[in-house]
Amino acid sequence: MTAASQPDVVTLRSGDVVQVRQVQPGDAPALVRAYANLGEQSRYRRFFTVMPELPEATLTAAVEVDHENHEALVAVPQPSRRSSGSAGSSAWRTSPTPLTWG
Repeated sequence: MTAASQPDVVTLRSGDVVQVRQVQPGDAPALVRAYANLGEQSRYRRFFTVMPELPEATLTAAVEVDHENHEALVAVPQPSRRSSGSAGSSAWRTSPTPLTWG
């Protein structure tokens, strides 16, 4: 079990409070919604190509994470707080060295 496997509540500099946790397959619908809300230029800057919708293979790779060789975290706003967005981050192991955060 890694430190990343335990959800953590974090207060951002803005005062917003988020829960940082590992990405789960159930996060797929939220990722599809978030992608749909991006502008064309933002989508291009993330993937260096024009994609009107997130391809199924990309979505699957983003949410079906083994948390050993590929780690992905998401920051989810806490209910009753002023933030309405979320953020995510991924890292892939490219050597036998364990993934570490921070």
